[in-house]
Amino acid sequence: MNTQEQLERLQALWWEPESLRFYRPSLKDTSGTALSLDLRLTPEFGASYVGKVSGGLFVELVPQLTVKTAQKDATFGWEDPQKVTAKFGLPDISALLVAIRCRYARRLVPEGLRSKGDTIGNTVGMFHRFVEDGVSATTVIEYAMVGDEAFLKMSRSATQRRTIKLSMAEELQLECYLKHALHAFTLVGKR
Repeated sequence: MNTQEQLERLQALWWEPESLRFYRPSLKDTSGTALSLDLRLTPEFGASYVGKVSGGLFVELVPQLTVKTAQKDATFGWEDPQKVTAKFGLPDISALLVAIRCRYARRLVPEGLRSKGDTIGNTVGMFHRFVEDGVSATTVIEYAMVGDEAFLKMSRSATQRRTIKLSMAEELQLECYLKHALHAFTLVGKR
């Protein structure tokens, strides 16, 4: 790869950085989950401005397919139909970052961002309604901060429901990726 190609790849990383992934395998059964955050923005440039932007921040929670053994690591279903996927926009990214900021400041998540039924003030909730294959569908997303852990929960139906637990160190990585996504969305004017 020549220097120009390296510079172009480096520049493209701003809009399409490597995915951030966390794995929570179960050692007993296949009840584990993996999380992927994947920022994919494609700006289309006019003469001196960004004319249009497609893509977004894609978040997936996927099921564990095989049990970890001494000989093999657990595998996860990135292509499995039971994975739960959401496309986060600027309001979703902002809501999660506000919740994390509230945690650091030892404040409650603002009522307008709280998950339905949250009386403690430690959970942010989001609701996505969209059309998929001509059918109306919904995704419910919750991010709960409990003690030194956080739980990301996403569900599309009673059967497509996934949760992953994150440590404080993982939450810091999540926050950094979300901040990068926020900056990228803001630079191109994506709402």
